[in-house]
Amino acid sequence: MSTDGTKFPDLTTLESVLASLLRRNGFGGGNVSILSRDPNAYVSTYPSEILKCRFSEEGEHTLVVKYQFAGWDIYSYGHRRGVEYEAAVYRDVLQPVQVSAPKFYGVYRDHTTGGTWLFIEFVEAASRIKSMENSDDLALCAEWLGRFHSRYEAADTTARLNFLISYDAEYYRGWAQRAMHFAETLGEPIDRVASMATAYEECINSLLKSAPTVIHGEFYPKNILFKGQKIYPVDWESAAIAVGEIDLASLTEGWGSRVTKICEDAYRRSRWGDEIPSDSERRLAAARVYLQIRWLGENLEYATAGRWRFDLLYDLVDKFKAVAS
Repeated sequence: MSTDGTKFPDLTTLESVLASLLRRNGFGGGNVSILSRDPNAYVSTYPSEILKCRFSEEGEHTLVVKYQFAGWDIYSYGHRRGVEYEAAVYRDVLQPVQVSAPKFYGVYRDHTTGGTWLFIEFVEAASRIKSMENSDDLALCAEWLGRFHSRYEAADTTARLNFLISYDAEYYRGWAQRAMHFAETLGEPIDRVASMATAYEECINSLLKSAPTVIHGEFYPKNILFKGQKIYPVDWESAAIAVGEIDLASLTEGWGSRVTKICEDAYRRSRWGDEIPSDSERRLAAARVYLQIRWLGENLEYATAGRWRFDLLYDLVDKFKAVAS
């Protein structure tokens, strides 16, 4: 058995914790044997392991355990909320509507160390969408997304979802303030930055006027598993109540006009059928502007490495103005 760090729990502790969670969450009352444990090759915000287990009453299963150790608080101005938050998304958002997503086995809070461990299904033989060029595969993701957003169209009135962050004007403006500061530091043209800031206020108004739903928050292909004809989005720590087009903008970023149009059409049909809102293009254009500002407002390192996003941002602002006029 191998791990990639000394912070991971010992095998006995891990088996004991998992057995307790399984009993508590209705997955049988027997013992658990961990047959192998290996670092997860996929890197996300927090470290994780792949566990091949034998549940005494249910046979063999493969799980992913994601760890947030004490002091590993990477909240990104509230955008990423941590492992315990993600666990609540699996339990209270994904499970109740029975969408295709990794099965949630439980969450453990280590009160001794202050850490949190999330246990979910490891989807065997799945691929990352980013490695596929077939537009049909990406369209399946857009259809999944449209159905999911439709189910939570009135999510702000659902009591069990009160824990989710809601994007408000202060949230949106915070990213712009930081992005403008970094733009000034990097010597971006003042007139272009000022024009962007003015247009972004209109984008905020469009985003806030739209009906909210539950969004993934970073619905990029790298966060989507593909197996057969099923989609399994993962890494839900940025889930929120906001306009659904933010997820669509994430999914289609950088894919070219033909594939993007296919995905937009698939999303709108899946979410609304023939009742597509008249302002759908405007709010998608606004979401695309927000998405660039969010990355540019993360920190100076991101803004420097992703300086190409400024040129893309200015272009997207012009496209938003054209749609909004």
